[in-house]
Amino acid sequence: MRRLTVFALFAGLALACASSPSPSGTTTSATLDDAFTSAATESGAPRDLLVAIARVEGGLEMPKTRVVNADAHVPVAGPLQLRRGKLDTLALGAKLLGVSEVDIRTDSDLGLRAGALVVAELGKRTGARPNDLASWEKALEDLSGYADQHHRAMYAHRVFEALGAGGTFEARGGEKLTLVPNVRALEVDVTIPEQTFSTMPEFAGAEVFVTDCNNKCDTTRDGNSVDYVVIHDTEGGWDASVATLQNDPGKSVQYIVGTDGAVGQFVPESYTAWHAGNYWYNQRSVGIEHCMELVVQRARALHHGHVLGDARKAVAVIGVLEALGKPRGEVGNVGAEHGDQASVEERLQHFVEVVLRRWRRIWRIEAGLLSENRAV
Repeated sequence: MRRLTVFALFAGLALACASSPSPSGTTTSATLDDAFTSAATESGAPRDLLVAIARVEGGLEMPKTRVVNADAHVPVAGPLQLRRGKLDTLALGAKLLGVSEVDIRTDSDLGLRAGALVVAELGKRTGARPNDLASWEKALEDLSGYADQHHRAMYAHRVFEALGAGGTFEARGGEKLTLVPNVRALEVDVTIPEQTFSTMPEFAGAEVFVTDCNNKCDTTRDGNSVDYVVIHDTEGGWDASVATLQNDPGKSVQYIVGTDGAVGQFVPESYTAWHAGNYWYNQRSVGIEHCMELVVQRARALHHGHVLGDARKAVAVIGVLEALGKPRGEVGNVGAEHGDQASVEERLQHFVEVVLRRWRRIWRIEAGLLSENRAV
């Protein structure tokens, strides 16, 4: 009987209206609040809009300085999570600021300045007005990077919701950042079209992200069966990761799992997704992306290196998968040494169990790193 193998890839996928800013490779804001105020002043983008975007993106706790992989295939920059979506805001932000993409990914305040310039630029392109919140809807849709109008509109709606609700939020380094509620934002009427897709998700409850296979995947497996599950981690949060995987050429996966346990599906399991860095494996595997990297970096910034350390995936993913070989009653012990990630790991575990159960095979765990993290 053939065995199903699970791999965890440590390095990710194998897969504004103001005058021009002064280029800078460093920033000097003392707090994140200061950084938002400075970026808004420089760019002309509304400060509270920037904070609301970062809130939706999950970028408020991004460490001020990050160690990034220059060759990562699902990269993000700054609290606004600039990315390679339908609109490549990562490239646009670097261009507007006159620095490299790696610069704005490494220095989160620099990334915030770039993000603010992108928001202002998109506002200029779409006719947004500083004192008219509704006029920013199209700019927000473009910023989202999503390919389909349903998710583009949903993104704008969530940003307006965050603006309307306001609140005080946890930010990097234990800082508390306040967003004053804006009731006018709740009055913005965003038209959200019904989502249309030709096939239903193969995992119950998964959200479908319609993805064009052109230069991203193949629509058959040439008769090969699925024998592997390959798990990757993304550098950013849900929106940035989904927009990148839905649009950026040369890479694709079947599924994505969020830090809250949400599941999304891009292409059918019968397709050959490009993710493992080796076409032989691509044809025989299902690819799963896990939005985990920012969680790991936040833990490091809080001096929890002993929890996640350099073997970040060994804790965040491999440890969970190893537990799949145990009786269900033993699963509760998995999260004990992993702190706040226990519930997320349990959701990931459940997802992988369901996917594996579909093929009804006996399988084993192998923690390994495939040859290259490129879609070939």
